[in-house]
Amino acid sequence: MNALFKSSLTPLFIFSQLALHGQISEPVLLNSSVTITPPYNSTVYVSSIFSGVGYRSSGSVAWYENLIFTTAHNVYDSGRWATNVAFVRGWHSNYPPSAAQVTPVRGYRIHGSYAGLARSAGMNNPQTFSADLAVAFGLNGTNYGPPLPVNFDGSPVLRNPLHQKMIMGYPSRLDASGKPGGFFLHSLLPFTNPFGVVTGSYLSLKNFVTGSGNSGGPVVAQVGGAWQQVGVLVAGSRSSLGVYALDTPARNTALEALNAAGGPASPPSTPTPPTPMPPLQPTPAPTAAPQPTSPPHVPPPSGTITPPTPQPVKMVFANNTPLNLPDGTSTYLTQDINVNNLPSYLLSAEFSLLIETPNAGDIDAYLRAPSGRISFVAKNNIGNRSINLNLRNLNITSTHFGTNPNGTWRVFMRDFRRNNLRATYKNSQITVVSK
Repeated sequence: MNALFKSSLTPLFIFSQLALHGQISEPVLLNSSVTITPPYNSTVYVSSIFSGVGYRSSGSVAWYENLIFTTAHNVYDSGRWATNVAFVRGWHSNYPPSAAQVTPVRGYRIHGSYAGLARSAGMNNPQTFSADLAVAFGLNGTNYGPPLPVNFDGSPVLRNPLHQKMIMGYPSRLDASGKPGGFFLHSLLPFTNPFGVVTGSYLSLKNFVTGSGNSGGPVVAQVGGAWQQVGVLVAGSRSSLGVYALDTPARNTALEALNAAGGPASPPSTPTPPTPMPPLQPTPAPTAAPQPTSPPHVPPPSGTITPPTPQPVKMVFANNTPLNLPDGTSTYLTQDINVNNLPSYLLSAEFSLLIETPNAGDIDAYLRAPSGRISFVAKNNIGNRSINLNLRNLNITSTHFGTNPNGTWRVFMRDFRRNNLRATYKNSQITVVSK
């Protein structure tokens, strides 16, 4: 690994007290119960293809609900523009997301001087890192979920030892320990160590490391008792990491993306009162394009907006129609659970399924939500010799948090082993809490 490298295409973080004693801090795996809470639940899993090769990285839904912040090098690398760029918000699973779970975007804006600096100075140059920002956008009315509040005075906050800070993302493998990150959200535990300025908006921090894949992950800090995004992870080595601070140039890039989206879809989020931290589970030539001399017509977030707090609604939906499953088939049969009359923001979901069978290991089953997201409930089940596949109150919140629960939830089932053992679907049930 080079002394300094782009932190894209797979990375993340650990504890400040270790760093104070000269030890390397790296990310820890988050518990699924933590990943659905702010500020973690605004993190985005990113995948892209460069010249036929697939890569992974990170991002965040931030500032407005139709914007995704990430790094420019996640979409432009060594003279090549990425194709098939896909964003999946709040992913945390043993499996990679499927095409049906991708968050649609309409385009993105990159920092005005990035492409030129990448060509002239090189992809791994600190000058290039100081312009390494991209903001993807959906059209007005797109809702990617609750956005992180953004503080566009990021450099002073990152340099201040009084502010707690964290970095989140999806490392494929951790730099210090070499542990695989899988497809799980990780985070550096809160630390107060101050960043140092390298050049422009590019800052660095020693004794903290991430891993490839974490590029674009949000750098957040506690300001006024609330977590706000103040930077984007852009680079790292085996002993340090580098961050693009969200300062005035970042605000201009974000405003360009917001204008391209057709303006704000709703009032911007504002800092919320402090929330107790849940426990973590360790388990393009050198001529830069000029910045706008005046901001675009969309005003920046300002003021304090306190919308009425909707009360959560809990409802149970079921399908109790029996269905015989053919023995030894590759074809899935389906049963539908129709969910309706709920508020549109899912807070939690539990799934139950009963299939009567002499051998539960013969059954594959998964659940597809109205959003297209999939929960695998019985996959590669060979070896389970239980009588009946009886799942009760399986927590599927992490996959579906923030989506609209209304519509058809479809259960897919098959008996894939030919051994003359009969299986019968008996019932399934979804318990949803939304607001």
